Amino acid sequence: MLSPACCPPITLADRLYQAPAPQKQVLVGVSELSNSCGVHLRILGHTSMTVGTAMQLAWNEARFALVNLPAPRPTQVVSIH
Repeated sequence: MLSPACCPPITLADRLYQAPAPQKQVLVGVSELSNSCGVHLRILGHTSMTVGTAMQLAWNEARFALVNLPAPRPTQVVSIH
């Protein structure tokens, strides 16, 4: 169980806003949820690849902030026809 003291939502929001910074092709918005119960992240980009990369960077930052571990490496989906 994670306590809010480990990373207050406003701190997490700031960290998540900065995480996809290397991705200049995306717009990022982060809001703190009511009653400080979490954050809401929005990512907008021209391609799914840039949005996916930004999501992975943000997820990695959230995992480091909350549990001090990196996000798992993304798996590649293989389509079988």
